Amino acid sequence: MTAITRHPASYRDPSGFVFRHFGDIYRMVNISYKEDYDLLMQSGLYTSLAEKKIMLSHTDVTAQFSLAPNAYKVIQPEAVPFWTYPYEWSFEQLKQAALLTLQLNKLALAQNMILKDATAYNIQFVAGKPILIDSLSFEKYTEGAPWKAFRQFCTHFVYPLLLQSKVEGLNPAIFSQYPDGISAKLTASLLPKSSKYNLNNWLYLYLPAKLEGKQDDSAKQRSISVSKTKILQNMEQLSGFIQKMKPPVVHSNWNHYYSETILSQEYLQFKEQTVAQWLKEKSPKTTVDVGCNTGVFSFIASQNSGQVVSLDTDPYSIDLLFLMAQKEGVKNLTTFVGDICNPAAAFGWNNAEQSALLSRLKGDMVLSLALIHHLALTKNVPLEMILETFANISTQYVIMEFVPKSDPRSQTLLQNKTDIFPSYTQADFETVAQQFFTIEKQTPMQGSERVLYLLKKGHL
Repeated sequence: MTAITRHPASYRDPSGFVFRHFGDIYRMVNISYKEDYDLLMQSGLYTSLAEKKIMLSHTDVTAQFSLAPNAYKVIQPEAVPFWTYPYEWSFEQLKQAALLTLQLNKLALAQNMILKDATAYNIQFVAGKPILIDSLSFEKYTEGAPWKAFRQFCTHFVYPLLLQSKVEGLNPAIFSQYPDGISAKLTASLLPKSSKYNLNNWLYLYLPAKLEGKQDDSAKQRSISVSKTKILQNMEQLSGFIQKMKPPVVHSNWNHYYSETILSQEYLQFKEQTVAQWLKEKSPKTTVDVGCNTGVFSFIASQNSGQVVSLDTDPYSIDLLFLMAQKEGVKNLTTFVGDICNPAAAFGWNNAEQSALLSRLKGDMVLSLALIHHLALTKNVPLEMILETFANISTQYVIMEFVPKSDPRSQTLLQNKTDIFPSYTQADFETVAQQFFTIEKQTPMQGSERVLYLLKKGHL
């Protein structure tokens, strides 16, 4: 086989690997996985999961390739519009991914199969819901054998959820440092003492933490017999445990932004109408909403764009947006926790397994609304650097709101710091913007001193 590029993250599973061929994504199924793959397809499990849209569908394209002796099949999975990683998910996203994993395992057991992998990295979000992306995650169930991916499920899902439910302000980015999952012992050490007074916590966390690191008697482990009924009962209890988990009730500066700190209804209505009009005129394929907050403008973009990618630094705002999008049936919106000032780096072997945020974040329209003053006046980022970054994210247009220093919100930001920003003016903004863009439109915003700009990439 020629002209294929193996994905740098696809090397752990001997059952197969993901590769690119002329830009398209494919999955190689090795001959060692033949029996399990055939069972997956012939049992009806694959068809059932694909029809429920809880597993990516795929097409068998084996005939298009000349296979090596150790290869069995080549399949082409459906495309994922935008890739996110577990350390970028809000609490509710991780919770739904966990519950989906348990649901998949229950359905697999009904067809005499079981999940051999329970890593959060096998889940992506498509059409606003979690979905399994790894077709090779199942194997034939052996009567009496325990669920060997149980510990992995706990370290990737249960323990991060426990931490986020008990530790206020914990950013999911911390889990990027634990690609193999966070240990029971570390989780137990970080939880408040009150967490010990919970039976499920003892069963799934504190007891494993006590046993963690002790030498396993592998012969004894192999002799343990666990019935399918017991596995299903354990998963049912786990599911109930996870369903009851909730994030701390947090009233952040951001998750009530538009209801409590907006300048005026006149300003908001004018802004909504103008942004909607410009989006309708340009009809972008992909809109990126940077600093989306609870998604007022993400929803507007979803009505005028093929796909919308929305990010904010506040996990609680992303939770609200994610759940509201599901409630309203908005399927072209992908949400995640991300910081444009401290974007997620490339992680994994050779920094190539998980892509850096800024290499993934691209759109032919980018929204930067009520954001620039936070970047410039709070983070001290010069206008040139701000506009250059947005020019790198955008392939065509940016809608950017300039918030002057005289604005009440800017004054709040400057309240406890020295004004070291003589070059932060509207005139300076326009001069710098024209290094990267053409100013196609600009309009003063009613009810404020702010100005809304439609910038087209490329300068005169």
